Amino acid sequence: MDIKPPHRATINRILDRHHLLQPRSKTGQSTNLPEDYPKPDSQQANAIHQFDFVSRRIKGSGERFYGCHLLDLARRWPYLRTITTQSAQAVIDFLVSAWQETGLPTALQIDNDIVWNGGGRGQRVLSTVTRFCLAVGVQVIYIPPYTPKANGIIESFNDLRNSNFWRRINFTDLTHLEAELPLFETYCRQRRPLPEFGGQTAANFTLTLHLYRSSIRSLLITKNGFLSMRVWFISFGSFLLMVLFRSSMKPSPSTKSCGLARPFGLDR
Repeated sequence: MDIKPPHRATINRILDRHHLLQPRSKTGQSTNLPEDYPKPDSQQANAIHQFDFVSRRIKGSGERFYGCHLLDLARRWPYLRTITTQSAQAVIDFLVSAWQETGLPTALQIDNDIVWNGGGRGQRVLSTVTRFCLAVGVQVIYIPPYTPKANGIIESFNDLRNSNFWRRINFTDLTHLEAELPLFETYCRQRRPLPEFGGQTAANFTLTLHLYRSSIRSLLITKNGFLSMRVWFISFGSFLLMVLFRSSMKPSPSTKSCGLARPFGLDR
């Protein structure tokens, strides 16, 4: 008999429904950072952006979404949006919209999520998200695996959003959540006092920084090449590995023009 077995995800759902699914063993444990762990300088606006997202499901409608959180470390300036698919293209669209408003950072610091680390069948390969960052002139800093403290500031912000936004409002659907999200973003920028800034808000502290403004640049994004840029892979312990990639932009029919601003920080 020619019987086609069900998909593995279907089998897992049935097993989970009957409490027969064994938890997957962890491949690594959370690791504390050493005191001499190298941390990039983030005292200038748009020097370092930390990025992370969290997965949630709305109780009322059952809709699943991913909350994207981008934070300028120097100013604690957040940019918050939601996406409905955990795909490279959705993340790139988010980064484009964020950097069109906040300006391009010198570097983007991220964890080792499979969306941007080239994981799965693409291990040891530059992911689409990484290639996009390199194309627009943004260095990529991967934190060591299983070390959330290396991204401690954005992780703390995730907790703030969870307690002050997600748990305080009974959302009916994704449209309701997206209508409320700009209000929370404005609170974090304009009204929330920050102890690390002596009680100032992110907006007030931004006024104390010496900012350099430049015009919006038009940058070419291609699928087959990227500008000569750098990417960092940071480890710790006995060594620090720094890998440099150099290539040239090769215009192709798939080239798209993307206007990105660098309103803060010195142009390189």
